[in-house]
Amino acid sequence: MRPAARALHGLGWALIGLLAFAGLAVSALVLLAAAPFTRPLIASLAMRAVDEAIAGRIVLEGISVAPHGGLELRGVRVYDPDGHLVLSVGRAGVSLDVTELRARTIGVSVDLEAPSVLVAQEADGGTSLARAFAPSRPAAPRRPSRPGEAPREAEEGEGAWTIHVSRLDLRGGELSWRDAAGAVRAEAAALEGSARATIGPRRARIEVRLSGQIRAPVATPLSLEAVV
Repeated sequence: MRPAARALHGLGWALIGLLAFAGLAVSALVLLAAAPFTRPLIASLAMRAVDEAIAGRIVLEGISVAPHGGLELRGVRVYDPDGHLVLSVGRAGVSLDVTELRARTIGVSVDLEAPSVLVAQEADGGTSLARAFAPSRPAAPRRPSRPGEAPREAEEGEGAWTIHVSRLDLRGGELSWRDAAGAVRAEAAALEGSARATIGPRRARIEVRLSGQIRAPVATPLSLEAVV
């Protein structure tokens, strides 16, 4: 893999990690909406529930609820199941739009200050970042169709939610990607950017704008615009 491709591959993992983190914050906000009169307490309980839902572990220095109902997280650290740090965020502000809640659709905007993503490739080809955000209790396999019964295609996506990330802004980001042997494959700093995304059971679209400085494997400025 060429140096530039290596760096972009690492940045792709970083974006996945940040979107996964945004999804966790959305989960906490959904719980907050259920009991606004006890929001300070519910905020802590919500993040504890989110922590229990993933295979990794989340540590927070502080959490508060903004007057408009958004959530502010300070000193966020996410660890993989082996206790290795995979993501840290100095401050994260998350706002929620629940006007389409009946249609099982949630809108969210996210501000991230000083996010740092550490991607460690593992011997089986996976990454510590992916393992950290994996479900702590994998879903049970779907019951197979009985003989003579039509495949249960209608169940695909049933009960699932759609998340519209109207804005994800990051400032002062860093990335470090290491292979299974511990060698540095890519490093980037001074990352600034924005993203929009729609993630649902039948579609996913991500638009990204990112700039910064790639430090390894080659030192070069970074300017990226992509739609996935």
